[in-house]
Parts: sequence; structure tokens; C-alpha cells
Amino acid sequence: MATTTLRIATDVATARELLRVSKGRGRTARSITDQHRDNLVAEQDVGPWEWGEAYTDIGSAAKAREDFERLTAALTDGTFNASGDILVLWEISCLARETGKGVKLIDLCEAGG
Repeated sequence: MATTTLRIATDVATARELLRVSKGRGRTARSITDQHRDNLVAEQDVGPWEWGEAYTDIGSAAKAREDFERLTAALTDGTFNASGDILVLWEISCLARETGKGVKLIDLCEAGG
């Protein structure tokens, strides 16, 4: 699986991950650890990065994605840039279940530079 990155330019490249595992429906999902390990491999191709705190949502798809909402808020109010300037996704499907929310997050990244 290819890792997708969205970059907000600053002097220091700090990467923050959006990691998501949905439990339920009996499907096997990549663990948070597996996703991070793949992201470290991707860093070798497009890094180097310093790693900041990850946004992590674990649980049922029906459960509120608190860290996704926290990430959206940080991009909206500009605080994401204070703690990270690259958003790393293991897979684009980790972005958002609802297309509109995913597009909004991408728009916020673009607006942040």
C-alpha cells in the first residue's frame, strides 16, 4: 500500500500521522503499528521527517472519530503548523468515511500551505 502525504511547508519538516483502525464486521485491518511501520519506510523515499504526535482513531466506524475532529480543528485554527507540517496517511481510505469530510481536510491542508 502506498502512503499518501499532504505537506504544509515550514522550515522544519515534522510529520504527524492520521492512523485509523476500524474494529468490526469481522474484517482484518492493518494495525496502528503496521501503518506506522509502513510510514517509516515511506519516509526513506520522501523524508527525512521528525515525527510528532499521531492522530489515532481506533474503534467502530460508527464511533465518533475524536482525533480526526481534533486534526480538522487544528488545521482550521492554524495550530497544526505549530506541531507538524506534514500529514502522513497510510492509505487514503484512512482519511474519512464521508467524501465531503475528506475533501474538507484536504482543502484545509492546501489553505495552510
